[in-house]
Amino acid sequence: MERLLERYVNLVLSHTRGFLAAVLLVLIASLALFPTANLGSSIESMFFGEEHHDFQRYKELTRQFGSDEAVIVAIEADNPFVEPTLGKLQKAHAAVDAMEDIERVVSPVSFSRMGLVGDSIKERNFSEIASEDPTRAADLLAEIQNDDEVGGLLVAKDSGTFMLIGKLVPGDNRDAENSPRIVDAITDAFVASGFTREEVRYAGITPVHAEIVRQSRSNLFKLFPFVVVLLLISVFLMFGRWWPVFVNTISALIAVAIAMAFSILWNPNINIMITLVPCLVMIISFSDVVHLCSAYLLEIEHRESKHEAIVAATVDVGQACFLTSVTTAVGFISMMFIPTPVFIQLGAVSAFGVFVAYVLAMTLVPILLAKIETPKRWREGGNRAMQSAIDQLLDLCASVSTKRPWLVIVASGLAIVWCVAGASQITFETEFLKRLGPSSQVRVDQDFFAETFASTSTVELYVDTGKPEGVLDAKTFNAIAAAQAEIEAHPQVDKVVSIVNIMKATHQAIAGADVEFLPLTPEAIAQIFVVLEMQGIDALDPYVDFSRRSVHITAYIDEGGIRAIYNLGQDFAKILRKHVPDAKVEGTGFQSLMGDWVSDIVGGQRRGLGFSLAIIALLLVIGFRSLRTGLVSMIPNVLPLLALGAWVGWFWDLVDTDTLIIGMIAIGIGVDDTIHFITRYKLERTRKDTVDEAIRATFHFSGRGIFMTTFIFTVGFVPFVISDYLTIAFMGYLLPYCFVVAVVADLLLVPALFKVGAMK
Repeated sequence: MERLLERYVNLVLSHTRGFLAAVLLVLIASLALFPTANLGSSIESMFFGEEHHDFQRYKELTRQFGSDEAVIVAIEADNPFVEPTLGKLQKAHAAVDAMEDIERVVSPVSFSRMGLVGDSIKERNFSEIASEDPTRAADLLAEIQNDDEVGGLLVAKDSGTFMLIGKLVPGDNRDAENSPRIVDAITDAFVASGFTREEVRYAGITPVHAEIVRQSRSNLFKLFPFVVVLLLISVFLMFGRWWPVFVNTISALIAVAIAMAFSILWNPNINIMITLVPCLVMIISFSDVVHLCSAYLLEIEHRESKHEAIVAATVDVGQACFLTSVTTAVGFISMMFIPTPVFIQLGAVSAFGVFVAYVLAMTLVPILLAKIETPKRWREGGNRAMQSAIDQLLDLCASVSTKRPWLVIVASGLAIVWCVAGASQITFETEFLKRLGPSSQVRVDQDFFAETFASTSTVELYVDTGKPEGVLDAKTFNAIAAAQAEIEAHPQVDKVVSIVNIMKATHQAIAGADVEFLPLTPEAIAQIFVVLEMQGIDALDPYVDFSRRSVHITAYIDEGGIRAIYNLGQDFAKILRKHVPDAKVEGTGFQSLMGDWVSDIVGGQRRGLGFSLAIIALLLVIGFRSLRTGLVSMIPNVLPLLALGAWVGWFWDLVDTDTLIIGMIAIGIGVDDTIHFITRYKLERTRKDTVDEAIRATFHFSGRGIFMTTFIFTVGFVPFVISDYLTIAFMGYLLPYCFVVAVVADLLLVPALFKVGAMK
């Protein structure tokens, strides 16, 4: 490896124009792909993929009964049937209904019930009644509030605050970038109808998705530039000169451009996780180049020529950086074990970016170093105070680890015990809404919905009786009604809505409210259906298919965690199977489907973590050419992962599943400093007479680079805390926390293990 790198660097320095031309051509080709990118991605392409059977079945059911994807709008009012609110709502309802993305709109304007009109049973549209007779507004509000189907949903139980629900057209691969457009169009419709923007509140998957798309744009156009600026300032503060800033910037930006081009080739739709790639590649590229610049400044003091210093620094650092690039890439590749397209792409693109950053560091940086003037010595110039402070810190670490090695080892052992105990407390759950920041308008609106209406979290249940008009069978219908009553009695259920509710309202209109609804006779069922069908009411379509073979039931539940929603769906399906044993029962819905998917994600993440740990251990054994050194060196590398588990286990009640992604990144990057320390120690041990001398020489040469790259990683990831998408915000403080644990382990535990002979 050493000879290969030496030959390569000499080749690069002797053919600079050719290599620069090659880099420029690759950069131009990469930039040419950027106009083909699309900021947004469909739900299917992000999470499920074309071959996901359960998702395809879910799509079939939504095409049959209507989508459960909806934009839910709430307006705070005293009574929706009183002017001028009624007139404004009618205009907004009509405008939303005319949108091509909306299949069906439900609001107080469209609400109808069968009832006695004179001596006849007819459909009564509440908004038309209110328009004709404004004195009925209070009675109409009370009736809708007490309605078995929509009370607490369409209108709040204790106020006139109302909803408009825009059901989206069922579609395959709906582009996520349409979500903000749909939400904005609905907002415009309400504002044009006379409502103010402040009155419009949103709930549902589509507004959440719209906010995620906005966060994606923020990652690219706000977070990434912020990270770049902080990295440049950090490099200048550490080196006290401008040329390292220039070298880092050129190499890193080209690496980002090439990595993003690879992502666009993979999939031109850029989702919220892929928007993190520029930041990840930028930070990792800076770490490689900082090590190289640091080594170059040390070598320039001891070499006769600038050329020799560049070659020596690149060869020494290049060996360690190659192994660190491989281990970092392994951490990202482990994401590909998660059976989800978005993480498979993120893992592959990030790993590719790591190798691109390494190749550019070994190619472009030596050329740039050769072109600039010979720099001043480390401690000359404006960074003298910074370097002196780093020297004092490194001397302290070297002193503690060599004079009190067993104290360091015992303290580390106790820390590991505490970490394992904390990690054992972890319970995984995912609430997509809570991935948005507390100040996000969608979160604020959701709190309003939770206080005002029944829950907007749902489980969708489908019962296939197996034969046409099976729903009209009295025994089957009564059994479904009994199952629905048992589900509604569940403590986490706010309301259950199905054909049973509509049948009950119609039955009461025909027979009177005092007549018992259940059990229905075959004649009563037939009579009610005839009445409903003769009136041409489309309210049956979401609940019964055309052949009257299948029934759709929606349970509104007081639960936000999608794993819990999935589990509730399975429990409700069991209740239905108990009451209707001959029918085919399916529990699904977007939220429930995502809950089932989370279990697959957690399993994939665990397999990925196991893979990364095993491969990294194998690479360390091979790289250090020692079984014992390779395996023992995993102890400081596992510490950051255990520390992450301890933090979330001890201090969080529920742990979002994306936290495991942070663990994958942490272990892939955290091992870098261990590799740099041990690689240099092996070299110094051949030059020095004692272990203590070798350790101190290692601190002098690699310790500074380790400290500075940890600083780079920390500064690079800290800006993530400003993101309103909490998964990204977690990276802003959990990853720096892991890096601090890693650098403490590398600068204290690793030399202590060498001192006591645990590693040789």
